[in-house]
Amino acid sequence: MYFAVWAPNARAVSVVGEFNDWEDDAAPMEKVGPIGVWETFVPGAKLGDLYKFCIRTMDGREIYKADPYANWSEMRPGTASRVADITKFVWSDGAWMEKRKQTDPKQQALAIYEVHPGSWRKHPASEADPDGFYGYREFAHALAEYVKRMG
Repeated sequence: MYFAVWAPNARAVSVVGEFNDWEDDAAPMEKVGPIGVWETFVPGAKLGDLYKFCIRTMDGREIYKADPYANWSEMRPGTASRVADITKFVWSDGAWMEKRKQTDPKQQALAIYEVHPGSWRKHPASEADPDGFYGYREFAHALAEYVKRMG
């Protein structure tokens, strides 16, 4: 499995996970190029494995970070990323992509909404769901309605 992360101010980076018993030095990453990208290949990593990046800062601290580009993560309260394969994902946004080609971004306003699902809105807590978290599909509908109401 190939791993890469942008960490321009790191002294060193490694990838740690189930595939190497979370050992900090088992899969060191190499800095490639001048912009701070680190990469490595881990032969033992497989789909579904949990992992994080171990970032060693210039002042000597070790910080464990989830992959900012991960396509799959473990369920809360865990915060690790999971190795995923999205090559077989079938996109279903063809009509939207075609419509987007007709849009002139210099003539029409663009609004970008960035939302953290776990803190934006929750259900009232219940015995079945004491945390009150929305599922992604349910969250998508609630967020779309909210964005429409906000214009």
